[in-house]
Amino acid sequence: MTEARRSVEMTFLSGMAHRDSPVAKDIGRALHRVLGSSEHEHAGVLWDIFITSVDAAARRALEMELGDWVPRSDWGRKVFAEGKAKGMREGKAEGRREGKAKGMREGKAKGEAQALLLLLQTRRIRLTAPQRQRVRSCREVRRLRTWIRRAATAATAAEVFSEA
Repeated sequence: MTEARRSVEMTFLSGMAHRDSPVAKDIGRALHRVLGSSEHEHAGVLWDIFITSVDAAARRALEMELGDWVPRSDWGRKVFAEGKAKGMREGKAEGRREGKAKGMREGKAKGEAQALLLLLQTRRIRLTAPQRQRVRSCREVRRLRTWIRRAATAATAAEVFSEA
């Protein structure tokens, strides 16, 4: 800590040199304390550069220990805004992929349910309203396919939906 106070710049450079190493957290703690207690003219930008350059594990550990990073310089605010925008874009893309996958699963289940109802109708196996609703609301493709296989040879609806 005494060494860090003597030369903020050297502490910063040491942090940059060791940013991917386990000591980055220790250097980060020292740098954070020194910058917080000094009137260094570039304190904000030095911290912003350091915290954005360390590996993700060190950054998370430091943020948990020291509080979430809030940019203290114009440069840091710009980087943070760009990162946030990028994260939002990536989040939207991920959301679209998840939504598409969910839609595909639901569509597949709906198609299987319709196939089961058509097969049962073709085989003249009558369903009660609750059974028909059970088929329409089922979103488990595996279960629907099990019912379809049973419906191919079953004589009654009870045989199709039996839990055995």
